[in-house]
Amino acid sequence: MRLFLAEMGKLWNWRILLVIAALTAATFATLLQEPAHNSRLESGAFGPYQIEMFQRYGDTLEPEELADFDIPGRIAEADAVIAAQMASNPVFARHGVTNRDQWEAFVTDLFASQVSYDPDHPSPTELDYRAMSEILGSTFARTAGGAMVGWSASDSPLVDVQHLLALQDRYDQATIDQMVEDRAGGDRRPTVQRQVAAFPDHAHNLIDYQVPDDFSLYAAVSAVLVVVSVMLMVGPVMARDRVRRIRQLQYSSQIGRAIAGRQLAATLVSALLLSLGLTAILWTAFFLVSGAGQYWGAHIANLDHSFWMWNLTFGSYVLLLTGLIALVSLAMAGTAFALSSTSASMVTMFTKVAPVAVGLSVLGAASLFMASTSDNIVFSRVFRGQLPLPEILVCALVAVVGILLGWVLARRELRRDQ
Repeated sequence: MRLFLAEMGKLWNWRILLVIAALTAATFATLLQEPAHNSRLESGAFGPYQIEMFQRYGDTLEPEELADFDIPGRIAEADAVIAAQMASNPVFARHGVTNRDQWEAFVTDLFASQVSYDPDHPSPTELDYRAMSEILGSTFARTAGGAMVGWSASDSPLVDVQHLLALQDRYDQATIDQMVEDRAGGDRRPTVQRQVAAFPDHAHNLIDYQVPDDFSLYAAVSAVLVVVSVMLMVGPVMARDRVRRIRQLQYSSQIGRAIAGRQLAATLVSALLLSLGLTAILWTAFFLVSGAGQYWGAHIANLDHSFWMWNLTFGSYVLLLTGLIALVSLAMAGTAFALSSTSASMVTMFTKVAPVAVGLSVLGAASLFMASTSDNIVFSRVFRGQLPLPEILVCALVAVVGILLGWVLARRELRRDQ
């Protein structure tokens, strides 16, 4: 046990830990400055209303709950505010705009009549449009070419109506039936067809469908951080022992010759602890900044843009991705141990280990991004949708290969150095 702890102590070098801490801080700065989840509360398809529904009715929405939310009544209230704004400003009267329907017709006609859009030289009508948009507190976003791309606003009753209409359409039973039919008929892969019966349940979930999507992207980047961190923790220490001929000295005694297994065990345990520690820190930051913790017990499957293998809760999904990252970290640890132990210098070690780290980073990111959905690269491109959740199989396989490689090469190196 003392040998095992001594080897772990060598791996947990404070200088390397400082480098890992700096990389983690850089990841925070890159990913958590402005979470997309928060920005969608104002300008997303459903604004804040889907979250309000979730808080009122739980993680699924039934038809009677949709009726109770009274979307028509909320739209009528917003329309009254919009009409009052229009009545108090003569610019609307110049174009015969007195209500929301007339405003939308005016905007459509304006954009349709413009062959080209020059923001630096607007027409009089365009200037009036800008003035009216400012009064209403909303702007219809446009590309440089003039194409309409979506509403953006802050505290605008006009955009509130757009959110409410989109929400009403999304959870209308006819829309749900059409979504189920489209998904079941448009994807004939065996794994999809076996889940057709569960599609109606998926369509009623109230979680913001982008929350698990955002988290899977965050987890994919975190997997790259963990792989690099494990490489930095294991590679230099194992190569240093070889360069200083400490390994040959160890093999000169009966006890020393048995140390390879303990070194590998210490490497794997350290990599696992580092993986779990980093993901715990990263996940805590994600939940604190995004507010996604409220969805921990909510089911995440939906039919909005992809098919989910299983209707997991968000908490289960977080644990699943944590486990996948841990498996990739074990693969990196075992491989780095083997390759570093046979390296005659630090340069040689990095030449061997860095390509493996890049490969495992790509594999880990591909496995984690959109994991458990039909959009996952491993599921759709590698296995062609023939196997459910192949990302688990792939991560487990590379972990086993990495550990076995570490053990086999360590034993071969032991015999060669005796």
